[in-house]
Amino acid sequence: MKIIIRTFFCLTLIITISLGALANNSSFKGEDQVAFVSVINHNKDIWVINDDGTGLIKLTDNPFPEFSPQWSPDGTKLLYLSSHKGDFIQKKYKLWVVNSDGSNAHILADDLSHNSLNNIDWSPDSNKIIFLSRKGEDDLLTIIDVDGNNRRILTDKDIQADYISFSPNKSEILAYLKGDDEEGLYIIDSKKKEKQKLTDSKGKYIQAQWSADGRKIAYIYKKHLFQIFGQKEGIYIMDSSGKNNIQVVKEDHITKISLDPAGKAILFSVKYEKVTNPEAHITDQNTKTYYRRYIVAAKKNANPQRIKGSLPKWSPDGLKFAHQDGSYVHIKVSGQKGYIKVPVSNLSSIVGWGPNSNKVLCEVKPGLFANNELYVFDYHGNQVYRLVDGGFNVVFSTWSPKN
Repeated sequence: MKIIIRTFFCLTLIITISLGALANNSSFKGEDQVAFVSVINHNKDIWVINDDGTGLIKLTDNPFPEFSPQWSPDGTKLLYLSSHKGDFIQKKYKLWVVNSDGSNAHILADDLSHNSLNNIDWSPDSNKIIFLSRKGEDDLLTIIDVDGNNRRILTDKDIQADYISFSPNKSEILAYLKGDDEEGLYIIDSKKKEKQKLTDSKGKYIQAQWSADGRKIAYIYKKHLFQIFGQKEGIYIMDSSGKNNIQVVKEDHITKISLDPAGKAILFSVKYEKVTNPEAHITDQNTKTYYRRYIVAAKKNANPQRIKGSLPKWSPDGLKFAHQDGSYVHIKVSGQKGYIKVPVSNLSSIVGWGPNSNKVLCEVKPGLFANNELYVFDYHGNQVYRLVDGGFNVVFSTWSPKN
């Protein structure tokens, strides 16, 4: 894959399409599905719709909130969570699986850790799910078949697990583990329960993520408070064996990273703080917080280039990325000069790319007190149309991985 890393002063192609002139849905070839969460009558439910606006299905219809749908890699099932009243003010969460047509919804686990809300993943063959279960004070890495059988704990008591994910093409699991005598990134064999430590330094290994072929791993490294020894803080990339661990960016205020599918470039966000009244006494100074986004080649001593607007979203083929800057979606195609700019009135956020890397899904908020709507367009900015209207009050959405 060829990624152009430079400041983009080139001619920008502007696609002048507004949401007032929507394409006819019938002219848009519906190939994929979108799952979304709606809030109606103060309750969250999950729906699925084809990306041409047909085939709307309500997957859940219960008196308790259901949310965070996540497609299986083969696109035939979704996992999701539900929340229930627990002890005192603490909520209790359950893990479910349902077929994409709404059939065979069943509970897999009712002992999820609160940290498991962002720590759930499918195996690449769509047959297993990993999550964090709670036992006492421990968050335990747990694996279970999608039919609810063969539940196993993969980490020991007193070992906290975080940032868990399956290898894209193997039965191996990447996880940050922390205990009294061990801390770092590990590869865990989901069948044999064997562990391989990838890193040497103690410290926090955050947002570890695979390249699409499973050969590379990128992560953020941060030292603990008062920690002296250890590698320098910043963004790293290494082979999945733990070898060739390279620091890509030296920075201690990185908040988020996104490795491109080919493992060649990294998008990242940095948090900055600026004192707005430096002339005041230190106890009276006010601080303004702001964020900036960058792209950098995934190699040593590369020069990051700033990207205005939101943190971009990679296309699945790794040849494009899209980000929001005001009411525009900016699309960069690798090897092409400039950006494609698509004006989207009242743009709220970019959800992501379709599985074939040819369409973009975004959320739009038509007015201050209006509900979110979903819009779809191809990456050239053509055939912009509303997929889901404000009556559904969309709060989360995600593309299916396959057509």
